[in-house]
Amino acid sequence: MKSNIMPTERWDSIGQYLLYLRHLAAIDVSEENILYCQTKYSKDRSAFILGDGISLPFKAGTFDVVMSFQVIEHIPSKTALNYLVEIKRVMKPGGVFILSTPNSRLRLLPFQKPWNPEHKKEYKNGELKTLLSKAFQEVKVYGLCASEEVLSIEKNRVKLPPFKTYVVIPLYRLLQRFLPSSLLFRLRRTGGILFESQKGERGPVSQEVFTSKFSLKDFRIDPDCPKDCIDLYGICKKTKE
Repeated sequence: MKSNIMPTERWDSIGQYLLYLRHLAAIDVSEENILYCQTKYSKDRSAFILGDGISLPFKAGTFDVVMSFQVIEHIPSKTALNYLVEIKRVMKPGGVFILSTPNSRLRLLPFQKPWNPEHKKEYKNGELKTLLSKAFQEVKVYGLCASEEVLSIEKNRVKLPPFKTYVVIPLYRLLQRFLPSSLLFRLRRTGGILFESQKGERGPVSQEVFTSKFSLKDFRIDPDCPKDCIDLYGICKKTKE
């Protein structure tokens, strides 16, 4: 593989990609992330560019591989297809696109909207495949599954109980519209655990503890995308014309 573009949030892992690629180009909307990478990584084989994925500053047919990890859930549904079409434009014929995104069937209850305010849309495996197939002719979707202990940690991190999802959070959002912030603050203090948080990610395990305890053996890829898989991975190919 000669080239690669990676619009992603996973900046600390870029060094391992540089071991295998002739050149890497990365794009992000965060100026802080771009400055961090420009300082940390060599400029000889990498380029870090401030921008968004809707209008990529590259010529058509530039890249062999494009990777987008945990990004598409941040893009509004109305523009998600534009994002994919733009990625396809900058790929070479025969190029590969690899995408990851959280599995909504693990994180969300029926009719629940994403609790993460930065997530515009979280996908089920069928929804993701349908969307990817609108831009690419060859599409496969896989689920990232984990051991029972890892899965338990992830469920505790991201999943809210039904009562809090369907009663507490809607009530709190309604009160936010009518009550002053000082009164809301007192309500959260007196309500204790009931109003303590309006989103998941409760007590996540630190990266140091997680990596020391678990390994690749605790994960597997499943083409059937079971309901409790942690993430979804889409692998798409741009057919040669």
